[in-house]
Amino acid sequence: MNIPWRALALLAQEQASFRNLGDRFRADSASIDISQLSLLAAFVLFAVIGLWYLQKRLSATGDEGTDSPRRLFQDLCRIHELSRDESKLLSQVPRQLELADPASLFADPTHLVVAVRAAEDDALRHRLEHLGVRLFGTLMFRRHLTHCPQL
Repeated sequence: MNIPWRALALLAQEQASFRNLGDRFRADSASIDISQLSLLAAFVLFAVIGLWYLQKRLSATGDEGTDSPRRLFQDLCRIHELSRDESKLLSQVPRQLELADPASLFADPTHLVVAVRAAEDDALRHRLEHLGVRLFGTLMFRRHLTHCPQL
């Protein structure tokens, strides 16, 4: 109980120093320091230029790969929600078949049919068939697998 009275007594003694606290904010004592103002302007200019440069750089890196067949292939793998292993397996097919455009695997099931028929073991053949069914649907891929002539 003694502590609150002491705190009030200290506040009463310090009241005089709080009275003139807002004197610096009055219009008659306001002044502008030119060096601080120029430093602030330089900082704002630097921040704006830095943000502009960062935005340009990020937008440039996003657009540079749109004409790349490899980038298109990666985007198609992501859109079809293929796992990393499935994407890696699918990326080996255009190399084996010597395709100029690896993204054509997503448009023409014939390439995957050729890869399935050329697979050396049953596990690889099964995985490629599963990818073909996933990309083109069961009916379409199976029809290509059975009716496509030997290439």
